[in-house]
Amino acid sequence: MTRTKTILTTLAAVTVAATVSLAHAQDTAIAKHACKRPEVPTRTASESAKKAFNSDVEAYSACISKYVKEHQKLADDHIKAANGAAAEYNTAVREMQAQIEKKE
Repeated sequence: MTRTKTILTTLAAVTVAATVSLAHAQDTAIAKHACKRPEVPTRTASESAKKAFNSDVEAYSACISKYVKEHQKLADDHIKAANGAAAEYNTAVREMQAQIEKKE
């Protein structure tokens, strides 16, 4: 392996490590949902308390669903951006390797 190819391989490893590190750092900044989990009423609870519970469960479900959809959309956007960056990098490395091989 030539010195230049070794440098490119090392650069690729460093880039991957930095990307993983950055992704991990960003993961810790994601806010937890603010959805309120309803309390299950007792067996002897009034009918209105049971209806309120059912309503609260529906609101909790809607809140969680909204949070999940929003974060899945963000994740999809990040995956697309990451894949685009990786494709760009791979193209650049192939082009650099071709240029190096022409000069050798």
